[in-house]
Amino acid sequence: MVFAKRYSDAFASALNAHSDIVAIVASGYTGKLRCPHIISANPRLDFIRVLNRFFAPASSVGVIHPTAIVEDGAEIGRNVQIGPHCYISTQSVIGDGTCIHANVVIDNCVRIGKQCEIKSGAVIGQSGFGFERDADGMPLLFPHKGGVVVGDNVYIGANTCIDRGTLGDTVVASNAKIDNLVHIAHNCHIGEGAFVIAGASLGGALAWGAAAGWLPMLQ
Repeated sequence: MVFAKRYSDAFASALNAHSDIVAIVASGYTGKLRCPHIISANPRLDFIRVLNRFFAPASSVGVIHPTAIVEDGAEIGRNVQIGPHCYISTQSVIGDGTCIHANVVIDNCVRIGKQCEIKSGAVIGQSGFGFERDADGMPLLFPHKGGVVVGDNVYIGANTCIDRGTLGDTVVASNAKIDNLVHIAHNCHIGEGAFVIAGASLGGALAWGAAAGWLPMLQ
């Protein structure tokens, strides 16, 4: 099975050389294919739906790896998976069906919703980088006493860091998708359904909107 979002004579010819393939293709291919095919308004989306329908991953069974450290007082929901060498702090809340891969640190007042996926090496809830020099020129760490709130169905990529808020919370709203190697500083707000792509670095108290793609300062 393949998909094609844009018409190409060369790709149409390649498809027509096969009878043992199913293609999900854009309307430009109408009347030009001999192989089995489906005309779609969004071929890539329908391709994803087919894969999810026929090749769905196994259901979560709520396995916590024996090398994971889950502190007393942490609230772990139903069917939560926690991989090897993770650390979950005493004040953390993990929602039902969330999958946490290996070597993840969840620290200091972090609340994670349902059906989230957190990839290996992510660090969520530790203090951010904030210093002020005193009268002698010595840097003094700005206290971080807030937390991190992550909504439902959020994806957090490998080696991503999300800092806790200073007084309020850092927020990642439901359905947001964060790529690998992203830094989200204290008190940022990632909007519902937003994408944050690999290598992005958001300074403290910034907001990222899903629809408009803007980055205004929070007041």
